[in-house]
Amino acid sequence: MEKKSYTAAEQTTVGIRPSKSKLFMLLAVLLITAASGLLLVLRFTTPPSVITDAPIPLLQVHIPQIDVTPAEPEPEEIPPQILERLASFHAENSDLVGWIRIPGTQVDYPVMRSPYSDWDFYLNRNFEGQADSHGTPYIWPHFESADASDLVFVFAHNMADGSRFADVAKYYRQSFFEAHPTIEFATLYEERSFDIAFAFYVHSRDYHEYYYDNVRGYEDRIEFPYAFLTAWENQEEFDQFIEKNRRFQLYDTGVEVNYGDRLVALWTCTSGGPSELRLIVIGVQR
Repeated sequence: MEKKSYTAAEQTTVGIRPSKSKLFMLLAVLLITAASGLLLVLRFTTPPSVITDAPIPLLQVHIPQIDVTPAEPEPEEIPPQILERLASFHAENSDLVGWIRIPGTQVDYPVMRSPYSDWDFYLNRNFEGQADSHGTPYIWPHFESADASDLVFVFAHNMADGSRFADVAKYYRQSFFEAHPTIEFATLYEERSFDIAFAFYVHSRDYHEYYYDNVRGYEDRIEFPYAFLTAWENQEEFDQFIEKNRRFQLYDTGVEVNYGDRLVALWTCTSGGPSELRLIVIGVQR
């Protein structure tokens, strides 16, 4: 006799119960289906911050605020103004670099700057640059200005009529120094006063200048190489300069000179002695 098989529903109808293994399988399928549904619900209802497989947010970088306010423009440098009393002279001849005066003497002249083409251009020319045996006090062209140099030399003739630097040549006498101890040397931009510190001779020979002693002459052959100097290399060079000046000074003025002081030197020929003899008078700015 052939055995009849029933479906699960038919088994229930006819009173036949399914086996335990089938029940467990059915229960497992139901649990898996419920879990899957729950996961789908959580996926679409839970905030992203709690989902473990959510993408990592981008790093937040702090960007500092930049001040875009335009900077204040730097003030323009105002060029120095030429002294009012020299402005008209400079407008007439731009070679003018200053004015020199020694109170109580005839020294009261413009000071010119010779061109590189002729360092002694104003030795025998007047203010206008015309030929004149009296000349005009002047500085050499390597002094770019009378303002920027530590030591400025001013040259002029010692004229027999008492003009130009004839009075400067009198500083070989201490009594003349005591009567006229100061030099007024105005540059284009500043009024300046100098106390006379030294007076001494130099002797020109073979295109060199040597300190000159009234007794020994220039036999010691101690050179005076400072006419071309505009600034000291160091204090040692300055100290040597002062030491030599004191050694050959014609008298002690008692005026102190220190490193960093600004100096002016007046240079002229002498009235007596060797023709190559020159008198130099040095003042220190106060």
